[in-house]
Amino acid sequence: MLVTTTEQEPGPGAAGEVEAGPTKQFFVSMITRDIALQPAIVDLVDNSVDGARRVRGQERLDGLTVALNFDGTHFRIKDNCGGIPLDTARLYAFKFGRPDGAPGVDHSVGQFGIGMKRALFKLGTAFSVDSTAAESYFSLRVNVLDWQRDNENWNFPLAAANEAVQDEAAIGTTLVVDVLHPEVAEDLSLDTFTTSLVADLRAKHRLSLDRGLTITVNGAPVEPWPVTLLVGPQLSPGRRTKTYAAGWPAPVITQIVVGVADSAPAEAGWYVFCNNRLVVGPDQTNLTGWGEGRGRTIPRFHTQFARFRGYVFFDSDRAALLPMTTTKVGVDTTSAVWRSTRPQMIQMARPVIDFLNAIDWENPQTLDDDTGQIESALTSSTLEQVDILPTTDADFLAPKRGAITPPPATSSIQYRRLVSDIDQAKELLGVSTNTEVGNLTFEYFLDAEG
Repeated sequence: MLVTTTEQEPGPGAAGEVEAGPTKQFFVSMITRDIALQPAIVDLVDNSVDGARRVRGQERLDGLTVALNFDGTHFRIKDNCGGIPLDTARLYAFKFGRPDGAPGVDHSVGQFGIGMKRALFKLGTAFSVDSTAAESYFSLRVNVLDWQRDNENWNFPLAAANEAVQDEAAIGTTLVVDVLHPEVAEDLSLDTFTTSLVADLRAKHRLSLDRGLTITVNGAPVEPWPVTLLVGPQLSPGRRTKTYAAGWPAPVITQIVVGVADSAPAEAGWYVFCNNRLVVGPDQTNLTGWGEGRGRTIPRFHTQFARFRGYVFFDSDRAALLPMTTTKVGVDTTSAVWRSTRPQMIQMARPVIDFLNAIDWENPQTLDDDTGQIESALTSSTLEQVDILPTTDADFLAPKRGAITPPPATSSIQYRRLVSDIDQAKELLGVSTNTEVGNLTFEYFLDAEG
């Protein structure tokens, strides 16, 4: 058998190499496939919030704004949160992934370095970025379809750049997508989408809003939603703080705060924050312990627990150590920090569940519709913001169920009579309902024969 060989260019191996690089079309498709439009937009707001933290650190964020404007023709987000320095843009900000040595932001929520690019690709096929930092300015515009055709060069061309001190009033970043995907254009035209996005931003960035950050959507401000619990003479939240540091690149501080608030089934459950950004909540599933031990350790969620509120705050200088997914809409259940924290959440939830069970048992047993002995602890309490409460570890404090005198047992009596006879009885008794006829005739019989 004759075997022929072909000439090959020399390569690293004895027989050369085969091409295995990615195509841009495949890459763009994959990074946008697993994120929906709304979380992608929230990702862009995350970048602005990280910029605000770079400017202010842990101080209040008053005066810093993030403005979103969109319709069926375009999407625009503009902030005054510090801007992107030109060197950061050239070397790091537009890379697909966070390179070693990239400057970070303490307590940021970005961990993989793909959020902004993924969101822009999700929105459309042409976008621009203009950013002014304290000592530089740059502008770029990208036609994604043209960029995808060249698989050799992955860089974005700068349209303008200036390394000079900039006007302080101009500092900030503006991103515009002016060629939207058809399905995105359709969604951005819907009032229901706008309403849903506002609610999502209000929840995801409730801590930043409470610190003074202003977020607007099509000109309307997103209202703050403070994190609050009921506090009173007989009622106070439970709190536990733990630091994970041994063998870690940076410490991870975990705070669990649990208690009760106003009755609201849709707001009850656990809330999980990573570096002040909500990633899950309100959660009413086994993810956070509901139904644990087949419902014996912690019951499945029921409207009886509509006052339950649990908050978990994970904080670290290194966002990659936090237990959140890449899309920031879920908990990474394989995280060692999460696996250590979840049993503590279950343990701290139990006394609150017992308290709410006691209220539910007490109310039907209370005479004369008076407020129950335990529920009076609620009426004498007020909502207080969690961030101003004492930070020392404490158990959930609430009154125990005491002895309650149940009302006498009752039953009902039913019988049928002619309507004409009932009407005559109503007239003689001076009443208007069948129930009143029954009650008064029964009492008359007892008085007469008892």
